[in-house]
Amino acid sequence: MILKLNFLQSKFNIGKVYVYSTSASWKVFRPDVKVIIYIFSDNPLNTTKRLDFQDWKKAFELYVNRNLDRDNIECKSTVLSKVAEIKSGMNQSRIYAISNLDNIRVTKYWLLGFIEGEGNFHVESQSLALKFRLGQVSRERVLFEKIVLFLESISAQFGGWDSSSPLRIYEYTQDKNKPNAKPFISIVASRSEYLLNVLVPFFKSLPLLTKKKVRFFCLKYNIEINIWGKAFNSGLAGRDLINKIVSQMNNSRLSTNFLQAVQYRTNLENAINKLLGTPSNYQVTVEGKIIDLHSGKIVQNTKSKGVMLINEMGEVVKTFDSGSVCAKYLGIGRTSVYSKIKTNKPVLFNNKNYFIKPIKD
Repeated sequence: MILKLNFLQSKFNIGKVYVYSTSASWKVFRPDVKVIIYIFSDNPLNTTKRLDFQDWKKAFELYVNRNLDRDNIECKSTVLSKVAEIKSGMNQSRIYAISNLDNIRVTKYWLLGFIEGEGNFHVESQSLALKFRLGQVSRERVLFEKIVLFLESISAQFGGWDSSSPLRIYEYTQDKNKPNAKPFISIVASRSEYLLNVLVPFFKSLPLLTKKKVRFFCLKYNIEINIWGKAFNSGLAGRDLINKIVSQMNNSRLSTNFLQAVQYRTNLENAINKLLGTPSNYQVTVEGKIIDLHSGKIVQNTKSKGVMLINEMGEVVKTFDSGSVCAKYLGIGRTSVYSKIKTNKPVLFNNKNYFIKPIKD
């Protein structure tokens, strides 16, 4: 956190970083507030923080533009009253949500900053399930839908994704046992192939600055080890290595002595690279199937699933190599194709109803 605050202070050359026993803060004083106002006026925030910023800016301008006559008690009282009124509707006291905003614009660098604050790279300690999660209070639903659309749009840059959307939005209602807790919304991605082939390359192309960088690379190593069966191929040693990687994702480990942490991670990275250099426990067949050499079982069929378009008379009109190709032909989203298959609902195309069915092997 301190490194990030120092980076921001150095980048904008304003304010001062204060370090306390268990925390740190970056404070910007009145002469430099105009820089902050310029930044967020020119680059609007996407969450309800934009509304809070607009109110804060209004209160600040009232304060600096107040009558400078110190004897004018009436003017001072009016300004203080207006500022207090504005403050009463900010942050958690706000009664209107982001749906009041327009021009929500998700870019890779905005998303990077949002993930630095609200994102989480996670590995379950027992099941070793891999997850990327991005969470916020549920009043940000519109924003989260925009984020999903953005993440789906970048898939093509990193090899594409020929299956239904791997991103899920979850909303959690208020817990009766926690009356002060607010409803929560999150985006979760847990498919290893999507994490490795899309999200990992995406995040590697961006400059992560906080502890999220360590957690991200821990997630990356876990995916690579698991997806090639190295953990199973190496028995307890492989499992032990994964547990060590998972331990690096905990706050207690991330906050230890810096030099000791660097040495520990260097040794760990050497062990990881050594394991990744061993032969894979998985074998890909010419049919696109992944076989676990240890058990002989099929782990996954990597071959794209073909689909076909059927008219109301049950006749096959056209076939496609994948759902993505079908989606482009029909002019709909890839997720819609798989939704139609799952629900067996028709899709309207050229004023006629058609059904989409998977092509069986």
